[in-house]
Amino acid sequence: MNYVLSSADKADLIASLARLTACGGLFYRTFYEEFIAADRRIKQLMSDTDSSRRQRILAQSLTFTVLGADGVTAPQELRKLIDSHGPNGLNISADMMMKWRGALLRAVEKHDPEYNNNVEHIWGTAALRLIEHFQPPDA
Repeated sequence: MNYVLSSADKADLIASLARLTACGGLFYRTFYEEFIAADRRIKQLMSDTDSSRRQRILAQSLTFTVLGADGVTAPQELRKLIDSHGPNGLNISADMMMKWRGALLRAVEKHDPEYNNNVEHIWGTAALRLIEHFQPPDA
């Protein structure tokens, strides 16, 4: 599949991200509460990561989500993230990535004051676009 957003949807995605980050660390905390609760393996992987590092990692992931939403090739920094999550790194499975997406969508719903079906759609699609980068070429 090829998940790509229009430029108008990407603008809405950027506006949503601004609203989410305006609520301070609450959005990030909610995301990680949801993400860690989704799977004991995720909780185990995140157990040694402090909350400020988690927030930086999520902020970077969201930046990549927004940047790649319109189909742009993955930047070099994203390649490093992909490699660190692959078989020679954390070995993150596809189902764990979908749990990341689910946690993101639940946190967006809780914290974006303008949340609606379109906001859910654009975040869901953009997250799938990011996850697509993590899949092996033959998947």
